[in-house]
Amino acid sequence: MTDIEQRRVAYKAYNAQRHNAKRRGIGWEFSFESWIEWWGDDLALRGKGKNQLQMQRPHDQGPYSPSNARKGHPVQNSRTAGACRRRDNAEARKDALNRHLDAISAFDQTEPVDEDELELNRMFRCRTVRVETAPR
Repeated sequence: MTDIEQRRVAYKAYNAQRHNAKRRGIGWEFSFESWIEWWGDDLALRGKGKNQLQMQRPHDQGPYSPSNARKGHPVQNSRTAGACRRRDNAEARKDALNRHLDAISAFDQTEPVDEDELELNRMFRCRTVRVETAPR
């Protein structure tokens, strides 16, 4: 393969990676020349296979850039992705619990009710809800 053909193949790979990052909403700060320089002699090892190399971002955060990317094998990237998914799921569960607790807190701070409202609450609301009566 001539140098021109190799460069053409590399440019297609660069464009594919750049467009994939854009599609996923990830910033891209490599020019073609900086991408070639970053890969260096490892460009031929780039790919998805077990012994091939991928461009990886630490903790899957930040843009693809020369200062925020490393070369690694797919198994390393899978571990990072799994850890990030677990972190994101835990944060989502925590947020949902906090929203639920906020809703309960807002309900607990209701205005005192008169005797008729108290009777309706006893009949139709969940037994775990506390209802305060108005001071007499």
